[in-house]
Amino acid sequence: MTAEGAKGAEAIGQGVRYFWVMKLADLRAAFERVDLKPILAATLERDDVSYPLSWSRYVVGAAALAGRIDEALTLFQRDGERGEIDPEDLGATRFYLAVGLARVSRYEEALKHVTQNLADVRAGRLMGEGRFFAYQGVAFFRFFQCRYPVAFAAAQRAFSAALSIGYAYGMAIARDLMGHTQFRRGEIAQAIATWEDAMARAKRLEFAGLAASISASVANSRAATGLDGVEGVARQEALVKSFSAQDNFSRASAEIELARQLTLRGELDRSDAFLERAGSVVLKAGHRRQKAMLLHRLANNRYLSGRLEDGAAFLRDAERALDPAYDLEYTLMILGLRRKLERARGEPRFAAADPQIARLTARIGSGVARNILWRETGAGTPTLAGDDPTGDLRHRAARGYRSNAGDFAAMTSSGLLGLIVEMLPLPLGAQAVCVDVLPGKILVLDRGNVAVSEEPVSEAMKKLAVTLSHGSRSKRELVELLWGYDYHSLRHDPLVYALVNRLRKALGARAACRDWLVASAGGYVWQDGVRIYVHPQAPREHLLPDVDAPALEDSELNWRQVAILTELVRERALGPADGVALFGISRITASRDFAGLHDRGLVRRLGKGRSTRYALRRGKAP
Repeated sequence: MTAEGAKGAEAIGQGVRYFWVMKLADLRAAFERVDLKPILAATLERDDVSYPLSWSRYVVGAAALAGRIDEALTLFQRDGERGEIDPEDLGATRFYLAVGLARVSRYEEALKHVTQNLADVRAGRLMGEGRFFAYQGVAFFRFFQCRYPVAFAAAQRAFSAALSIGYAYGMAIARDLMGHTQFRRGEIAQAIATWEDAMARAKRLEFAGLAASISASVANSRAATGLDGVEGVARQEALVKSFSAQDNFSRASAEIELARQLTLRGELDRSDAFLERAGSVVLKAGHRRQKAMLLHRLANNRYLSGRLEDGAAFLRDAERALDPAYDLEYTLMILGLRRKLERARGEPRFAAADPQIARLTARIGSGVARNILWRETGAGTPTLAGDDPTGDLRHRAARGYRSNAGDFAAMTSSGLLGLIVEMLPLPLGAQAVCVDVLPGKILVLDRGNVAVSEEPVSEAMKKLAVTLSHGSRSKRELVELLWGYDYHSLRHDPLVYALVNRLRKALGARAACRDWLVASAGGYVWQDGVRIYVHPQAPREHLLPDVDAPALEDSELNWRQVAILTELVRERALGPADGVALFGISRITASRDFAGLHDRGLVRRLGKGRSTRYALRRGKAP
């Protein structure tokens, strides 16, 4: 009997029967299928954690990938003291330890294992699978460090090493990592093609777990870039449910991505709910980078809902969770959102010369980062049009107030209603009823949530919404303003009731918004805080019948000045401080906007000095 067989027989005498029912080949097959449960059950989850030395690679690897990193390190040290581990197995084990350590942000420890494997390759101690894992370790570590061009080159080298020895599993996981690096570089079509090749390899070899993991990567990427269109959220929800309870890292990552998708679609409340679910796992697991991503998403949602101080607090917590030497892309994401928060609080738009943003973008080679820098500053080169439909719409959304009806329609048909929030000249977190942003539709904004009415919207409903923006109107006033009739209660009250109910039904795209239109003193009024916004491209007949609109297409007014005129229809007077609050500009710029309107005779000046305010001249409104 061999020494291993004797040890197995001894273990059976102690009640451990797994050595006989699970052979080394079975163990390896289970590991490569990413079926870690039977491996852990046969070893770590028994009182006597004993197994043959040849098992060490898979037992330590399973513990590391399952998030039980301290147990994995203890077993690795113990097995090293028990005897001489095969060098090729040692190289693979160090790779899995590096992966597990990087996931919990213990980067320096991970780097030691990656470096030792490279040293063994140079010394000629790793020639087969161990050599592949050495290069794959470099690729993975550089990927985790957000150095995507370097990671891709190392993954190619790992693939060549696996190919040279016919190591099919190695070729599959190398191609998987190549797909991830291509995706992060903004090469979406190439990434999906690479993943499909990796998935085909995994399926041929019956690596079910690996194939499922790659399939999840493809699903995540398609959802993130909008390639699945309006079906993206449903597919992402199905993906979240597909992960086992053991794979909490992947499940939480999928939930965070689902939350991002819901935010893009204007479903902020649902997004927050998924972030809370993911948070209950992430905070326990100790995945610091995942924690930072979760906090970043929460901060972005608070920004969109107008809760800027809460957003800044989440962002500070996210930054504390990161290691700036390794978490480069996430550091850049936090920096970008901080700039947006500062701008919303009145700070100027960041410039192309911002050294930290430009330097990090160039270093990591991220497609998303390149797109953001290009949109914000015009510097650099964006990713290819068509590869990332969501990114293309973000570029169009960056035009903001100047976006045309086609842009809004494209966002609506793609389900990306959340992009519209920052495009309109309304305060973040506003409660607003938007007329003619989409032809024949009412768009409802509710503290970052966005909904489009499916109810057909008539001209009378639009005029009712705008008329009530001036304050409470009696039924008599409504009949006279909207239809020009002499009011008779028995004849006209049903007409008013029907119109009001239709408008309320249109607001019901978000159930909480139906109560915005309230009865008051024999008439109706909008609830306090609700704004009515008419897009400046709207035809004149959608405006109040007793005001004259200037020909905006021939006007030299900038978009903020048009928005000020729209706001003055509802407000008695506004001043530069209101311009700062509405548009996030400096007081000097706001003062120039109001002065330009005064010079054109569109507004009249009230008061002097810092108390100066402006009111609409009679007969002048957008």
